[in-house]
Amino acid sequence: MGKLIYGSNVSIDLDDRSAFHLDILRRKMLKHPFIVHATMGGEHDFDLVSLIVSPSIPLALTYANSPLLDLDLEFVHRRIIDIHEGRAATIPFDFENS
Repeated sequence: MGKLIYGSNVSIDLDDRSAFHLDILRRKMLKHPFIVHATMGGEHDFDLVSLIVSPSIPLALTYANSPLLDLDLEFVHRRIIDIHEGRAATIPFDFENS
């Protein structure tokens, strides 16, 4: 399990595959800020937080060293379409139902 670190006060446990796909999505949407809904989990009783992904807001992703992470380009493409149509991406990503 890796982490998503947002700004100076939000840290969310995140599986490596979701972190990897968010990292690619962030790079593809570099000039286009978008909203991500993230589940906090654990002691936060699965609270949902909304985060704006933008070059002006510090966001770091750490990985737990999963040996092989496969990139689902079709999944990333669908999230880009969602964002351009005004929808938020929700992480951890649901790869089974996308």
